[in-house]
Amino acid sequence: MACGLCRLDRPLRDSHLLPAAAYKLAREPHRRNPNPIVVTRGHAGSSSRQISDEFLCAECEDRFSKHGERYVMAQCARPDDFALRNVLKPLPPLVEDEPFKVFDVAGSRGSRVADYLYFAASVFWRAAARSWTLGSETVRRIRLGPYEEQLRRFLLGELPFPDGIRLFVHVWSEEHAGFTSIVPCSARAPDGTHRHKFTIPGILFIILVGKTVAREIDAGALNSNAGSFMWLCPWTRDSLFDGFGGLVMDRLRAQRHRSRQQSSSPPRRDFFR
Repeated sequence: MACGLCRLDRPLRDSHLLPAAAYKLAREPHRRNPNPIVVTRGHAGSSSRQISDEFLCAECEDRFSKHGERYVMAQCARPDDFALRNVLKPLPPLVEDEPFKVFDVAGSRGSRVADYLYFAASVFWRAAARSWTLGSETVRRIRLGPYEEQLRRFLLGELPFPDGIRLFVHVWSEEHAGFTSIVPCSARAPDGTHRHKFTIPGILFIILVGKTVAREIDAGALNSNAGSFMWLCPWTRDSLFDGFGGLVMDRLRAQRHRSRQQSSSPPRRDFFR
């Protein structure tokens, strides 16, 4: 079968939507159920399954690993360290408006801009290039329009990063923000700009997509014309955090309500034990 990235007819590997390392970091061994909560359109619950399928060949998997994934995952939040945040904290902020700080990280040790740009592009492209499933549930596919093909060719080294996309990197400022990972999701701003987000432990990636972003939404982006910027800001103040938490609580309440209604039936395993 053809590889989704290079489109050559090669044996396919079991490819992940988010890196397998992000899932491992989300596990909490001290809990009764250590598996992370996975959220799709119709499901939220603790699961040992990962969102993966046969999609990429071994060479393209290795390409993703070498050009961004291996490095970025080593810099994200871990139980005993958060390398990227340690890089930002000593730097003088260009902008400081509590609780947010913005840094120009071009040339800073530990913040290799090209790796973050490539890693983010690889995840957003994967979320757009095919439909992913978790069991019987479908993960909502993001829409990138003509930028999907431009990102594919960027990942192959055939084109530069699309000028119609601006990437923002928000590093969590909380000392104990957990190890949440959330697959790419989408929203549309009032001005028509499309916004897509995903998170790995400690780092939120946001892209704004549209014909005018290079001119109107350039400031503060990692690939800005004025520099390479990263933000240090609270994860708990982001709308993705609020939406994720609200969806989880809604699913929990619905599950518990169904359990009470079925209390006269034979006992069933509690998915949210």
